[in-house]
Amino acid sequence: MTPRERFLAKTQPGPGDCLDWIGAFSGNGYGYFWLDGKSIGAHCAALILIGGIELGPGDTVDHVVCRRTVCVNDDHMEVVTRSENTKRGNYARVDPFASRREGEDVWTR
Repeated sequence: MTPRERFLAKTQPGPGDCLDWIGAFSGNGYGYFWLDGKSIGAHCAALILIGGIELGPGDTVDHVVCRRTVCVNDDHMEVVTRSENTKRGNYARVDPFASRREGEDVWTR
C-alpha cells in the first residue's frame, strides 16, 4: 500500500466538502500520520500526498476554508508562515468539529 493509499484509508467524508481524518490524533486536536520515518500532522501529510506540495522548514499549514482541525481536504488549506498562522488563529478560535455553512460566516456543529 502506498503512503497516499494508507493516508486516504484513514479519512471519511465530512460536512460540506470536508475530508475528515479518522486516524490517530494528538492531544491538540490535530491528526497525525507516519510518513518517511517520522510522525507529521495529518493536514501536512494531506498537502504532501494529495496536493503535491513540498513543505519547507518554516512553513505552517493553515485551515483557511472550514477552520476544522479534523479536516484534511488539501483545498481547505494554505501554506503560511508560523507568524501568519498565529495571527489568523487569534481571530478564528472555533470548535474543531464545527463547520461553516456555505457562503455564510456562521459556524454550526
